[in-house]
Amino acid sequence: MAAKPGFFDYITAAFNARPFGMFVAPNWVGLGAFGLLGFMDPGFWVLGAGLELGYLMLLGTNQRFQRLVNAVPLSTATADWNQRIQMLIGRLDATDRRIYDLLAQRCRSIIDLQLTETSTPGGLETQADSLGRLSWMFLRLLVARRTIKHVIGDTGDGSDIRAKLSALERQQANPAISDELRRSLAGQIEILNQRLAQRTDTMFADGLVGEVTALLDRGLRDGVTAARALGYAQVIADLDGGGDGEAAREPTFVGTRRYVRRQRSWFRRDHRITWLDGAATDNVERALAVRRAGTK
Repeated sequence: MAAKPGFFDYITAAFNARPFGMFVAPNWVGLGAFGLLGFMDPGFWVLGAGLELGYLMLLGTNQRFQRLVNAVPLSTATADWNQRIQMLIGRLDATDRRIYDLLAQRCRSIIDLQLTETSTPGGLETQADSLGRLSWMFLRLLVARRTIKHVIGDTGDGSDIRAKLSALERQQANPAISDELRRSLAGQIEILNQRLAQRTDTMFADGLVGEVTALLDRGLRDGVTAARALGYAQVIADLDGGGDGEAAREPTFVGTRRYVRRQRSWFRRDHRITWLDGAATDNVERALAVRRAGTK
């Protein structure tokens, strides 16, 4: 919330006041005129100082002028607030946007209904502020829900999780992002790490060790790359060490995380790639724009 201007803020505003959008403040012109006249008669300097003091005190203490000054930071804060709201709304899909618009419309109708009454009820400003906070929290929850759905909605084979992890860690490495976005990215990365760990557990629960054991009997070691695949390589190493394969669970997860980081390093060096924000709703349009630009 913008701080209320003080007395010296009103005096400064009065000194620099430019009514009707004038290019130069009239007060500056008056001071310049009295300054020049003072070279001919120093009495004009005394007269000008007195008039200036009276002008500043008269205008600076005028309640109507103070309300105008108070409205400047409030207007700026309102514009910034609306910009933040529009930025969050832009991250919603069409369904969630309609849900938010419906809530916002209901909040406005509650205030409008009370304003149309014969006597305005007390505490209306507090109620309006509470409804504004409610709509803001609801908007944040909608954005958070969409982000979580996007993060956990993988294809089941792990490739989508690895791609999302790589994209999020690339965003997090950008020093220009805000602290709020950095915290959000850290939370999303943690969720994906948990999903990756869950997928690793699922692989072992579905019989990865038995699958590798059966393939070893059919010549898995003779393959050029199969024996080095994630999961296979860790289970083979544990079996060769006399284990039952279950100890390969953690190394498989760690190896997958390491593979994600290597993917990010590989792609970062390729300047032909145009990166898109996975949480954005207009990626189709952006991809088509990149495609059209590349064909010119």
